[in-house]
Amino acid sequence: KNTVSAPAPEPRVARVERRQGQHLHFPGMATRRAALIGDAFVDVQVGGVGALPCWGTDVACSSVRLLPGGACGNTARQLGALGGCELEAFFYSCVGDDEPGRHYLRTLEAEDSLTSPSRTLRLLPGVPQSCCVILSGSEDRAMCSCYETVHRVTTGLFSAELLAESWALVHLGGYFNCVGLHDDALLDLLRALKARGTLLSMDPQHDCSGKWSGEGGHLRRLLPLLDVFLPNEAEACGIASVGEPTAVATAEEAINQLTARHPSTLVVVKAGGRGILAGRGGERWEVPAAPVEAFVDATGAGDACSAGFLAQVCRCGDARGCLAFAPPPLRVRRSVLVSLLCPALLLTVPLLTAVSARPGGRAHRVAVGRGGGRALREPRGRMRDAAGGGGGAGRARVRRRQEKRRCQ
Repeated sequence: KNTVSAPAPEPRVARVERRQGQHLHFPGMATRRAALIGDAFVDVQVGGVGALPCWGTDVACSSVRLLPGGACGNTARQLGALGGCELEAFFYSCVGDDEPGRHYLRTLEAEDSLTSPSRTLRLLPGVPQSCCVILSGSEDRAMCSCYETVHRVTTGLFSAELLAESWALVHLGGYFNCVGLHDDALLDLLRALKARGTLLSMDPQHDCSGKWSGEGGHLRRLLPLLDVFLPNEAEACGIASVGEPTAVATAEEAINQLTARHPSTLVVVKAGGRGILAGRGGERWEVPAAPVEAFVDATGAGDACSAGFLAQVCRCGDARGCLAFAPPPLRVRRSVLVSLLCPALLLTVPLLTAVSARPGGRAHRVAVGRGGGRALREPRGRMRDAAGGGGGAGRARVRRRQEKRRCQ
């Protein structure tokens, strides 16, 4: 059975010490490949909304931006940016053959953080691009989403290509949004990849249905195949509550339940201001959040957290060992829309080196999310909202080619 009749004994929690002076770049390391499968959204980010409008009324806002989003899309873009010349990130998803879909594809090509997005993203004729309108206020936000292309992401679109290549990592993102992946074909694909030694990970995203089990209970069969599971606190509690007589209320309880059911899976819970809580079997770890002076926006925070963790996993090959990696504090320029550092990256990636050394030298917004954010800004420097990105995109491509030549 996949449920436990009594709570497991409270395990001792090990506090992870930060390691400073570590570096992302390891000369001579062969380039590794990561495949990310999941949701691609275009986010219409509406900022400065004082109050939500009622039917038949209008309210003012301070800004409107069109941005690439989606939980998996955000993680893929961040992973590609962090990976440099050591890690190639391939993002597999679907986009609509309309202006929003083409805008999404053009933006990814201009950013140049992903490998061959025009090949790995499937263009669906006659299908509207999945979009999310995000109304952001001073303390909260509201969203309205179209899921047309996201619901059409299926294993059959990518399985042959995935099986034909060798992967260090295969990551599922936005699982609950991608209902087309809730079938036996995905399980068979993951078993085949796992048999080859591929690391398997997943970030589930919020379940709008409130069931937290996948179509037909699919998640129960999927979780045992994963090496790393990366929910936020609300998602972890919702998933851990399935089949239990009472709801799971805390991250600690959720980790106890999930690790009792799946002892070989490393569960990494993103807990907002608390930082990171993690467990596998009877072992527990935690990494505190880095303090920040002022909070602006945590949209896409958890997605950046997942990317930072997975980037280090791909380098050292030991998911648990990544919990010991931490950067020194990072100083961020106020001119960039950055307010909340990613405490989760303190357990994975020496981010100071990554930000100061990467092309452009600009800090990107990273944070630990409590729930559901999609849009993540400018993972490879500040890009213009319009497709093509102007001169900055060209400079980014040149710098990336130069970086690859240096590594070779």
